[in-house]
Amino acid sequence: MSRLVEPLLKLAEGMGPDLATIFCRPELVGVYEHLGFQEISAPVWAEQARGPVKMTLPAMWRALSAGAAWPPGRVDVHGLPS
Repeated sequence: MSRLVEPLLKLAEGMGPDLATIFCRPELVGVYEHLGFQEISAPVWAEQARGPVKMTLPAMWRALSAGAAWPPGRVDVHGLPS
């Protein structure tokens, strides 16, 4: 997994965001924690065609720049899935 994820994170770092986020299946949380991701404890809502839905899959984040930290509070993912 790291052979796939690490190059993608390196690419993302070069694009400028401070944080990377993912949704994953519960059984993969440990794998992503091993890759430096942390689970987001706040509720995560994602925009869908019929309105926002509370995500049931674990959401995780990882810093892409030094000192970056996940902000507190509810998370709203804007934009419809493609």
